[in-house]
Amino acid sequence: MQTESKASYKNVQEEVTKILAKVLDIDLNTKQITLESDLTKDLRGDSLQIVEAVMAMEDKFDVEISDSEAAKMKTVGDVVKYIDGAVSKKTDNK
Repeated sequence: MQTESKASYKNVQEEVTKILAKVLDIDLNTKQITLESDLTKDLRGDSLQIVEAVMAMEDKFDVEISDSEAAKMKTVGDVVKYIDGAVSKKTDNK
C-alpha cells in the first residue's frame, strides 16, 4: 500500500505541475516548477491565474477546493499535498 501511495503522490505532482505550467505559461522543460515553488512569488501567478489553476485541478482530480483552502496553499507542495489527501479520502470512501 505504501508504494501505491507514493505512486499516487507522484502522479498528482506531475499533473499539478502540468496544469500550473499551462495556466502560468511556463515551459515544463525549464524545471522551474518544484514542490518548493511559491505560486505567486516564484511562479508569478496572479489571483486570476491561481483561480483558473484551482478550477482545472478540481476538474482533473474530481475534488472540491474551497476558497479558504485554496488561500492557504502557498507552494506547489501545498497544492500537491492537499489534492493527494483529497484524492486518497475519495478512494478510501469507495
